[in-house]
Amino acid sequence: MIRLFFLTFFLFVQFSCFGHTLSEAFTKAEVGDFVVFAEQKHLTLFRIAASTEDEIAIEEITIPASLIDLTAVSWKKWLEEEAPHYSSWTVTRFEKKSGTLISCLSKVNHEWIENKPLFVFLPTLFQLPLVPVPKDEQKRIGPAPMAGEIDRRKLWVPKVIVNGKELLPPPPFEVYRTKWPKDGGELSEKTIYLYFPVSKEALSYFPYWVEIVGIVGKVKLRVVDSGKGL
Repeated sequence: MIRLFFLTFFLFVQFSCFGHTLSEAFTKAEVGDFVVFAEQKHLTLFRIAASTEDEIAIEEITIPASLIDLTAVSWKKWLEEEAPHYSSWTVTRFEKKSGTLISCLSKVNHEWIENKPLFVFLPTLFQLPLVPVPKDEQKRIGPAPMAGEIDRRKLWVPKVIVNGKELLPPPPFEVYRTKWPKDGGELSEKTIYLYFPVSKEALSYFPYWVEIVGIVGKVKLRVVDSGKGL
C-alpha cells in the first residue's frame, strides 16, 4: 500500500505545489525522467514512461536492495536486460486533467489490475492541501540549544544524487507537510513531510525525501539516484 501511495502522491504533490491542474504540473516532466527510492530493504524505480496531451504513464519497478550495487549500476542497462531480479513491475496510466486512474498493468503476471481498494486513495490525494514548513520548524543538524539560546544550527537537508553522483554543495530545499484525513486506514491522520530540491540539475518536481510520522515511528523514503533520458 505504501508504494502505491507514493506513486499517486507524486502526482498529487505536483498538482498541489506546481500548478492548478495536472496538465500545468507536468509541463516540467519529460519521458525518461526517473528517480530511485530506497525504503527499508527495497529500491523502487519510478520512470515517466509515456506522456501525451491527455495522459501520462508512470513505470514502477521494485527490487530487493541487496541485489543491486548502487555504486556500479547502470539503470539503462538494467532496463535493457528486463530488470533482473525485479519483484514487482507495473505501468500506471492517469488522465492528466482530472488525475483519474485509467489503468494499471502488472508485468509479473501480464494482467490488468482493476478495482483494487488501494486505488480509492487517489481522489483523496488530489484534495489534500500542502503547507510550507517555516524554516524555524524544519529539522536542523545537531542537538537543540538550551532554553533562551539562539539556534545557530544549520538546516538539515537530504542528499541529492543525480546520475549516481551527489550534488555538492547540496542545493536548498522547499519543505512541505500535509495531514491525511481520518479514514481508519493505515495513513489515517498521519503527518507527511516532503522535501523538494531547488536545483536545475535535479528533478525539482519530485520529492527527494518523504517522511510519514506515526506509522511505527517514522517511515522514510529517500532518493538514491535520479536523472533524465532513461
